[in-house]
Amino acid sequence: MWTWLRRLFCGTEVAPECSASDKHVLMLKREIQALKLELEEREHLIGRLKADVERHRSGETQRVEAVVGEGWERMVTDAATPLTQLMTQAHLLEVTGKPVQAADVLSVAKRLMRVFENEGVGWEGTVGATLLFDSDRHEPLGTDGDLVSGEPVMVRFVGVRYREQVLRKARVERANS
Repeated sequence: MWTWLRRLFCGTEVAPECSASDKHVLMLKREIQALKLELEEREHLIGRLKADVERHRSGETQRVEAVVGEGWERMVTDAATPLTQLMTQAHLLEVTGKPVQAADVLSVAKRLMRVFENEGVGWEGTVGATLLFDSDRHEPLGTDGDLVSGEPVMVRFVGVRYREQVLRKARVERANS
């Protein structure tokens, strides 16, 4: 019983007869308990923060998908009329055998090209243009594989870029001197 009472009151002013080691042990036990509580609080905080990050990430993903979806919807809406005209021209020529004027098809194709241009698509070179060879923007056509930077070349097929990134290099051949 005495041991129990001593443990109960040691470390308080009620029991000054407790030994220094008992007081030290009790103090360490209190410290351990405080640290355990602090650790639990931090673990709960980490869990809440992880959940917040996941909610934020999910929200950002949905926001990006919505923005991209709106962009695609705008582009498809802009392209809808020329696409239907192109499909009609294809039907007239292929199914009914009615002649379609090349100028009409080209007009529709140019409208489609403008839709892409409005979305950041651009062209590398112009067919027939003479440029200086740049291996980052041009690809040799046929047997002209030994072209060097700065050499005059003629564009045979335009390249395609999206914003500043070249997606398809312009196909070129050595220019006639």
